Order: sequence, then C-alpha cells, then structure tokens
Amino acid sequence: MLAGSMLEINGNVTDDFIGAGGELIVNGDVSGNIMAFGGTIRVNGDVGGDLVVAGGQVFLSQDSTVEGDILLAGGEVTLNGVVNGDGSVSAGTLRTGENFEIKGDLELEADNYPVDLEDDVGGNLSITTRTGAQEQYAGAEGFSVFSFILGLLAALALGLILIYTFPVFVTELAKVVRFSTLKAGLVGILLLILIPVLSIILLITFFGWSLSVLLILLFMLALLIATIPVKLLAGAAIYIKVFKKRSQ
Repeated sequence: MLAGSMLEINGNVTDDFIGAGGELIVNGDVSGNIMAFGGTIRVNGDVGGDLVVAGGQVFLSQDSTVEGDILLAGGEVTLNGVVNGDGSVSAGTLRTGENFEIKGDLELEADNYPVDLEDDVGGNLSITTRTGAQEQYAGAEGFSVFSFILGLLAALALGLILIYTFPVFVTELAKVVRFSTLKAGLVGILLLILIPVLSIILLITFFGWSLSVLLILLFMLALLIATIPVKLLAGAAIYIKVFKKRSQ
C-alpha cells in the first residue's frame, strides 16, 4: 500500500497493488489486482486481476491488458487497452481509443460517450444517461468522492506515522479492537459522553478552564487516532473477502 502526492511505479508488482495520491502512474505490470484512488490515475502496464479505480481522471493505455474486470469512477475516463472481463464505468465523459476492447459486458453511466461504443464491447452493453437532477446529484457525489479521497489520504498518512512511530501501541490497539470489540465499544461510548461533560464543568470553573481546553484537544486527537485501527482492520477484512475469494 502506497500513498503520496505523486507516485510513479516503474517496476513490476508480483502481488496486488493498492495506492492513493494526487497523481498515480503505474508503468509496470501488476500480477494481481489494482485498487487506486486519487486525482489523476494512469495504468500503462498489464493487470493480472481486477482494476478498481476512482479519480478525477482515469487512463488505461493502449499497451495495457486487464485480465479481470474493471470498476471505474471518474470525471473523465479514457480507455485504450484490452479488458478480458466485464466492466462497470461511471464517468462524466468516457473516451475510447483505437485499441480499446472489452470482451465481456459493460455497464456505463455517463454524460458523454462514443457513439460507436457498442462495436468495442463483446458482451452486452448497458448505458444510463443522466438527467439534469442526476447531474446535480453527480456533482454532489463527485464532491463526496473527492472528500473521501482526501480523508483516505489523511488517514493513510496518519496511520503510517503512527505505525512507524509507535508500532507497539498501534499493534496492541488493533488487538483490543479485534478481540475485545464489545468492551472497547462500551468504554469508547462512556468516554465519548463523560469527557465532554467533564470539559464543560471544568470550563465554567475559574481554575479549570485551561485543563478543560487541554482535555478537549486531547479528546479530539484521541478521536482521530482511534479511527485508524478500525479503518485498517476494516480494509483488511474487505480486501480478504473481495479479492482472496476471487483468487481461489
């Protein structure tokens, strides 16, 4: 898993690849699946599994072959490679090159797409065009996707900092969340209620206001840190359920 403002992968990847960034370029071949989120994403190599991408601009080059399925969402999606499986694409504009071919079914939701798209689809082609209301919703949805990507990048950055700075703490915290879920949840709910109440009580006292401010700041930091192990465990569970089952 990699994250950064600009990532360029020039070597081959013998397993799955997961990445997020402002600009992400995959030049090498990936033997497994690709999951990528970001502003601009370019896939220039072959993909042995599925391709799952969400971004502002998504490119699949003419030299690329995807052995599995594609699931793409973006403002502008450009396809010029070969897809041996099925596809699901949601885009404002879909562009295709001369080398584009999808051998399975294609489900498309887009405002603009090539008129001769059916010639490049080996299976069934299903197209949904957006109405004016749907376009407004799509704009809000696009903003939500952008916010999700920013949140994901922030969570990845904070997670990497915590893992490399406090590896034992993160490991033990993840164990508590995994093996004592109910107990951890109850303690969290109690702290979520008691700490704000205690902060308000201290805030109205003459000598306790400084302690109240410090307690609130620590509480907000704890809320941010507490989400990291949960996101890591949830991501691992989803990854195992989706991709590992498909590989069997």
